[in-house]
This record gives sequence, C-alpha cells and structure tokens, in this order.
Amino acid sequence: MPDLILIDTNILIWGVQKKARPGYEEMIAKADRYFQTVPKETTFIISSIVLGEFLRQFPEKDALSYSFEICSKMHVVPFDVASALKSNRIFREQFPKFKGKYRHSNLNDDSRIALLADINIIASGLVHGATKVVSEDALFLDMARPYFPVVMRLPETPPTQPDLPIPS
Repeated sequence: MPDLILIDTNILIWGVQKKARPGYEEMIAKADRYFQTVPKETTFIISSIVLGEFLRQFPEKDALSYSFEICSKMHVVPFDVASALKSNRIFREQFPKFKGKYRHSNLNDDSRIALLADINIIASGLVHGATKVVSEDALFLDMARPYFPVVMRLPETPPTQPDLPIPS
C-alpha cells in the first residue's frame, strides 16, 4: 500500500512556493529533493488548515493559482466532524504537555492558537489515513509522534561532489 504522507505548512512553503526566511534557504533544496525522491505511488496529503495557512499570505488571485497547483499535486483533506472528534482527544492528551512550550517566533498569533491549529492538522491527517508526517517544526513532530508510525524531518541533502577530471 502506498504511503500517505501528511506535510506541514513549512514543507509546503519550501516545496511549492520556493520561499524561505533568511537562514533557511537550504530548506528549499531539501524539500525539492525530498519531493523528487519519494516513490511515485506516494500520496502527499495536506490538511485544509495547512492550505489555509499557506494561502493567507497571498492576494486572492495568487491564492487561487496556488490552490489549483497544490490540488493538482496533493490531496487536500478537510477538517470535518471526524477530525473535530479526533482533535478533541488529541487536545485532552497533548495540550497539558505542550501548553507552556509552544512559541512560534515567526508568528504574531497567540501561541495557543498555533498549538490548536497543529492539533487540528494532526487530527485531520489521522482521520484521513496518513501513515507518515513530515515537518521541520520540532514541537509539531513531538506532538504527532504518539499517533503516526513515521514522524520525520526532511532528509539531509547529500553534499555535491565537484566535477573531477576523468583520467585518460
């Protein structure tokens, strides 16, 4: 059975938009390489919450173009009633553990909102059959770990080899 891989917003930004904050530029190459090296039968899924987080940075016209591009390459899963029920369970199990740790330096939102969004993303991935999670957010990965068989960061990009002259 092919993998259903849930990806987080940061992976979507690096892999689709090809944009990174200063100091994170190498993540674009890592995301590109990851998407190119997974087996073709792999299905990437993103929660509708991740899509919303990604699209809100664009004007409406650009958001529509990006949504078509993303939907042609990935399966967007809804945050539905089943996801809400799963989110309730995850919230009860995880919120006490992560309440004081959650700070997103790149967000101006209240950290509780970011924590709840991540719980909802994990819940929708679980309900819709994700078997792996890929993110570069350590707290997101720690929260997802009890629920998914595989929780991982992007694999390291191998170093490039200089072109060596071939002896004749």
